[in-house]
Amino acid sequence: MHTLASLPILHPRRLATALLPALSALTLGAQPVAPDRAPEAVVELSPFTVSTDEDRGYLAADTVSGGRLSMNLLKSPNDVTALTREFLDDIGAVDLQEAAVWLTSSDVAKPDSSSDSRDFGGTVTFRGLSTGGTKRDFFPYQTSVENYITQRIEGARGPNAIIYGDAAAGGLVNIVTKRANFRNAQSVQFRVDSEGSLFGSLDFNRKLTDRFAVRLNAFTQDRKTWIESYSDKRSGAQLAATFRPWRGGEVRLDAEYTRGRRSDGQLVFRDGVSSWDGTTVFTGPRTANFPAASGTTRFTVDKLVISPSLSGITNFRLFGRTVGTNLTLPEVDENRPFARFPVLPREDFRIMPKEFDQLQRTTHVATFFEQKIGDLSLEVAAARSTINREVERSPDATNLVYVDIIQVLPDGSANPNFGKYYSEHTYARENTPSAVETFRIAGAYELELGSNRQIFSAVASRQDGSFSPRFYRLARTKDPTNPNISADLSNSSNAIWFWRYWDQPDAPLTLPTNTGGYEFQEYITRDTDRNDRLDTIQFNTVGYYFDSALSLVAGYRIDRYDVHSRTGLFSAGRPAGNNYQYVEADAKTASFGMTYFPWRDFGFYANYSNGFTPQSDENPWIGARGPQYTTDATNRSGGVRLRLLDGKIVGSVGYYDTVEQTSINKI
Repeated sequence: MHTLASLPILHPRRLATALLPALSALTLGAQPVAPDRAPEAVVELSPFTVSTDEDRGYLAADTVSGGRLSMNLLKSPNDVTALTREFLDDIGAVDLQEAAVWLTSSDVAKPDSSSDSRDFGGTVTFRGLSTGGTKRDFFPYQTSVENYITQRIEGARGPNAIIYGDAAAGGLVNIVTKRANFRNAQSVQFRVDSEGSLFGSLDFNRKLTDRFAVRLNAFTQDRKTWIESYSDKRSGAQLAATFRPWRGGEVRLDAEYTRGRRSDGQLVFRDGVSSWDGTTVFTGPRTANFPAASGTTRFTVDKLVISPSLSGITNFRLFGRTVGTNLTLPEVDENRPFARFPVLPREDFRIMPKEFDQLQRTTHVATFFEQKIGDLSLEVAAARSTINREVERSPDATNLVYVDIIQVLPDGSANPNFGKYYSEHTYARENTPSAVETFRIAGAYELELGSNRQIFSAVASRQDGSFSPRFYRLARTKDPTNPNISADLSNSSNAIWFWRYWDQPDAPLTLPTNTGGYEFQEYITRDTDRNDRLDTIQFNTVGYYFDSALSLVAGYRIDRYDVHSRTGLFSAGRPAGNNYQYVEADAKTASFGMTYFPWRDFGFYANYSNGFTPQSDENPWIGARGPQYTTDATNRSGGVRLRLLDGKIVGSVGYYDTVEQTSINKI
């Protein structure tokens, strides 16, 4: 993939575009109290710490580069865009998806744009290539980080395992979270928008002693969109603390809990009506199909339906419905391509029950210890994140729209829903807990030789992850009208279908109960446990020469990855054993780059970097040398860096070449 890329830190055109919707939002904030704003004591930071204190307006000062060593962003050879806290406030972004569209060469898919509202943190792509998801202070984090604790968003483009570990070829998004600072400050924000969304947050920082500071952040939101029935309610709190027990030493804590419930549902509908002749109806069960020209089809097996206005379960076997073209419906009542082609009653129309949603609970705890002794710096850091997702949804929603042409019900009574549009779905429940633990130890030594400076570092880390999804569906197990039902719980004749009529889009979801001789049960359709481990050691160096006009970066990394998985097997909808899989692979990656500023405001950069992505499922890539369990990627980039108007505008213009391939074998 070859392209000429413009990589500005400031985006004037995008900023002007964003100001229009931002004018519809109201932000009320209490700024930090002036009398308590004493300057923070000067502390010499270790090279592992990226400080956001030097960010000025929309311009970020430092970033993590060269093997997780801090570098000036402009002089880093990597392709990185940083969005500062002031920029995020000015655009009124309430989540990562709204902010990430400002990252260079990005494309963002919002979790609420389809039927699946689950957010695994991989909603941003760079340069048309998938990314490794989201990281939080360079710890893996399997969902999006909330905006209320975000200090800075960094978009790193291209593969570069030296910086952020295993990731896809597109790159990675890293979130720098808020830390406890040694000054007193507080702010309160309240936002509303034209859709009726409400958002409130609290940021309360206190310097308790010269050595200890704490910070509390909290938020709550009830977010709306142009879709009338859409809802995204979330809340959470973060506690951050900084402790400097002795000279050169610093301990930091980051602990957060969030809880959110987001609605789920289909927005796109397709035609299942227009082939109907407009006259053929069902007045009772039929043992033969109507002529094909009627535009109808017949249910030849049990069709168990729950719908408004009908009590209990209705079996429509030997009845039927309309058929159509499967074309997408227009949003308003116009431009009908066929006489009976249905149209949506309004553009925000939605038929899925409000009960279909996702409940997500997250916890995150991270600790950092840094010690600087002369020219030697040490870091020990650890983090644990847990995410539990509970989802109610329909795995079989076809989004086809039908006309109810059943005039007489199976019991002989008139159908109160005859002639109405309806859509159908089934019911499923999912529970998907995941967790990831990371431990990291690093050391760096800085050597000064006149106007030149060289930093050498070594980093060792271990990352353990677990993923245990359980999916359940609903089936009939007993039927007083049919004693010979299939014993296979997964047989389509035992499925429960919900017909939702367009004139009752807000009808509540009513699950069947064991009454009237019917019995139902949930059966499991997915039962998986996966545990993976990533062990890493890397060596890096960053050099500054000729009064920092020339910067050189180099690194080498060795990874050992293994995954143990158990996948449940099923027969007739019941557990029937397990399939076990073990994968072990290693990867060796390198990176080196340079920037050179022969003039103060104009320079050149060049970079080469590798990345890798483990293939952790039961179906590895098959290459010329057999199964391959790791995908690797290589990136080459270069161009010019500019600093204009005394540093008020900085940016880059460059070229990149990224290649992704499977070339590392299982060992």
